[in-house]
Amino acid sequence: AAAMDFDDLLLKTYILLAKNADVLAKYQQKFKYLLIDEFQDTDPLQYAIFQHTFIAHGNPLFLVGDPKQAIYSFRGADIYAYLQAAEDAEHHYTLATNRRSHAQLINGISALFRQKAQPFVLPHIDYANVDAARAKSRLAPPRTAIQVRWIDDDAQILKKDTLRRRAADYCADEIAAALTEAAEGRLNYDGAPLQSGQI
Repeated sequence: AAAMDFDDLLLKTYILLAKNADVLAKYQQKFKYLLIDEFQDTDPLQYAIFQHTFIAHGNPLFLVGDPKQAIYSFRGADIYAYLQAAEDAEHHYTLATNRRSHAQLINGISALFRQKAQPFVLPHIDYANVDAARAKSRLAPPRTAIQVRWIDDDAQILKKDTLRRRAADYCADEIAAALTEAAEGRLNYDGAPLQSGQI
């Protein structure tokens, strides 16, 4: 069909840089430093391009990512590409303060994931404790930071798709209830009624 998709473009880029030293040199001169945010969404071919273009030639490459999010293969993520990049890196830095959530939520999540020695199954992905920039929730009245809901059925073994639907339905119900409370003036976020865009 004389058409190229995204994967074709990646493959052609890799081949071009691997076989054409002049093109490779031009890109290395043009981009002295490279920073890739959300690196956990990188696949092995993309990483091979960055590795060949920058790492192998000593050009500084900065990767920002979260291995716990590299499980989302629908976004093109590949956990093994991430782990390889982490192994190749000379230096590792961790953001030690969460600026989105409050301390009760962060501490609760930490307590949950600290129950297991390898909470994410693979030995190279640990759960790093972080601090929170805020002490309290922005919701008024305040709510429990962590709520655990059992969505399985003890009477029968349920398929993953059924559990996914139950989890989605539960989340939708919780959101609808919160927005109803806000519309009735019973739930505020930062002093004003909670809006859907703040969830």
